[in-house]
Parts: sequence; structure tokens; C-alpha cells
Amino acid sequence: MIFHTTSLRYGPGVARDRLSHLKARTHQKVTLNRQIAPKATIQGGFELSSDVLRRKLAARNAKPDASSGSLEDILRVTMPRDADDVLSFDVTLIGVTESRADKTRVLDDLSEDRLIYLFENDTRHRGLIWLSPGLLAALVEVQMSGRVSETDPGDRVPTRTDGVVASEIVDRWIGSAADAMEKAGMAPVFPVAGFQRENGVLNRREADLLLEPGAFRVFQIELSLGGGAKTGKLSVVLPIVRKARPPVTMAKADMVRAHLPNLPVTLQAVLARLPLDISRARNIAQGELLEIPVESLRKVRLESRNGKMVGVARLGQLGGYRAVRIRGEGEETPLDIDATALGSGALSVPGAPAPLPDMPALGTELPPADLPELPDLPDLPASPPLPTGDLPDLPDLPDLPDLPPLPDLPGV
Repeated sequence: MIFHTTSLRYGPGVARDRLSHLKARTHQKVTLNRQIAPKATIQGGFELSSDVLRRKLAARNAKPDASSGSLEDILRVTMPRDADDVLSFDVTLIGVTESRADKTRVLDDLSEDRLIYLFENDTRHRGLIWLSPGLLAALVEVQMSGRVSETDPGDRVPTRTDGVVASEIVDRWIGSAADAMEKAGMAPVFPVAGFQRENGVLNRREADLLLEPGAFRVFQIELSLGGGAKTGKLSVVLPIVRKARPPVTMAKADMVRAHLPNLPVTLQAVLARLPLDISRARNIAQGELLEIPVESLRKVRLESRNGKMVGVARLGQLGGYRAVRIRGEGEETPLDIDATALGSGALSVPGAPAPLPDMPALGTELPPADLPELPDLPDLPASPPLPTGDLPDLPDLPDLPDLPPLPDLPGV
């Protein structure tokens, strides 16, 4: 038997072509009386109970009932019907549970005996689909022998062939559920629209590498298989996608007014900047005079902390304190202080001593002054006598050793 599979996209209005048939059906004729007997015999030797036949006939004609707004009500109809259509397989829904988990909890539920598929949408949001060993064993048995046994599935690591065997019915179950939920207006309850099952089988380590950290919705669908011969679970793990916030259309000025009305702002009033070398700046002492241009008094710079100029002001006084008056653009304010009273244009530092008088110009004769006579200087003491007589002869210098001969210069 040759198996084929493909990735199918789920969602309303999307065609689902069955490219393969993973079942071997025999065209058998079922003869039923108008009143269903306790047991009906299918040509070929198989016997089916009347309860099984009723479920099969009801599943074919039933339509999803979303009146209660429950995912379980819809899956209770679609999953048995799809199992009968695809595999002639008796499936009954036991229940559906939903929980939320982070990536760590999702991975903790994965063991090596589970068949794991990657489940991804166009925006690269990734989830998982996994089948329990009981469900996988029932799908393999029904396609190999036409029946489900009651034997324990055992611990077996799924293979790629298992992934191919189970792929068609998994695609059908998910696709039918997506269509039914969309028609019932309950797509957000089971948001699988737009996701597709990727080919291939993952192990736990590969699932860890492919799943992004975040929150997930975990749907666990428990099934009774083959008339109760086995039970199994189909789990669907979907990422919780946070909706992006709409862009803020408020104007920049409105945003500033709304969020920054009470923030403190520090302005610095700079009277002047004086260029000094380092040696001069290090030797400044209290009481020294620093020359400041008179024009600076009416052109005080208002600066932010980072030195950016935000306005111009005029130096003045308010209530006995120094103050500045902010000037408007193009405003000319007269300098109402006596510039001649500042001498050479320097401002004195408060608390400094009074300025010294001007020095006379060079070349001017100083007026005579009555100075006291200086006293006579005392005589210097006599110096000690120098030694007399001949000085002793210096000893002869020793002979110096001969110098070694110089080497020949290269290239000479």
C-alpha cells in the first residue's frame, strides 16, 4: 500500500482536496431491514451492533449544533462523521478540556511516545498537534486490519510513516472543526483558521527549538475508539497572539501637553562666558575682578541643562533680589544703568574690597617725597687667610690599554 500526504490550510472558503486515501475499503453491500435488528451482518463476515449502526447513520446526516455555544457540541458531531467518511472508523467524543500554559508546561506534557506535528500560520506563529499512543495505535490498526483491538498500545517512538498514516484524518478533523466554528460565529473559541499542519514528525527536542516562548491555549480532545476498544487524545496547542496596539494619532504638541505638564525644568541664566587659560583659572582668588562686557547685562542667555539656548533676558532686580526679564523676539531694551559708573566696564563681585585708584601713566615724574635717611651698613667680617706655599704635585695617570682594532666596514 502506498501512502501520500500533504499540508492542508484550514479556514472557511478554502478548498480541501483529498490527495490520498489511506484506507482500503471493500465495496460491501449492507442489507438492513426497515426495523434495525439487534445485529446486522455485512457481506464478508463482520457483525455490527445496532447501536454502532445508528451512530454511523446519525453522524452522516447530523449538522453541528452551536446553540449552546460549546466547542464540545460541534466536535461531538464533526469528529465521528469525519472518521466514518475517511476511515469507516467508529469514534465517540468523550470530552474537551481547555487550559492555558507556558512553553515549559507544554513541553512537560510531551513524551517520546507521542506523535507530534508542527502547527503554523502565515505570520510564523507556531503551535503543535500531538496524538496519544492510544489514538495513534487505533488509526494504524484500522487502516491495516480494518478493526481496532483492545491490546495495549505499548511504548513506541512514532516514525515518519506513522505521521503519514495519521495525517489525513487529523487534517479532516481540524478542517471540519474550523468550518463549523466559523459558520456558528465562534471562530475565536477554537482559533485554528489560517494554521496548517506541517509535514514531518517532531521529537521533544525539536518541538522545544521551534516553539517560541510565550503563552499557549491547550485543547485536549478525548475520544473513544473502535466502540470502546481503545481511548486516546488529540491535543491542539495554539499560541496566544497579542493584538498590536493601534498607532497613536495625537499630535506631538498634544502628547507633550497631556503627559509632561508638571515636569520640573531648570533654566540657567548665563551672564557671560570668559575665555581663560588653565593657569589663570586655577589662580583665581576671592576678591579678584573679572571684566564682563556691559552689553552682557541686556543679553543674558537662558539655557537648558544641556546648554541649548531657549531665550534671551535682561538682568535686573525684583524685590531686592537679582532677576532677569525675558525679552520678546526683536525687542530692544535700553540699558538703564550708568556705564561710566563701572569704570573700565568691569562689575565688582559682591563683598569684594573697594577698587584701587588708577595708576599714573608711564613716563610721568613722581612728585618728590620726604623719605627718612637710610642707616649706614655695618662692616663686613674679615675673610680667613688663604693657604700659602707650593701645592703638592698631582700623581701620574696610569697607562691606558690599547684599543681593539676596528672591523672592516661592509661593502668597502
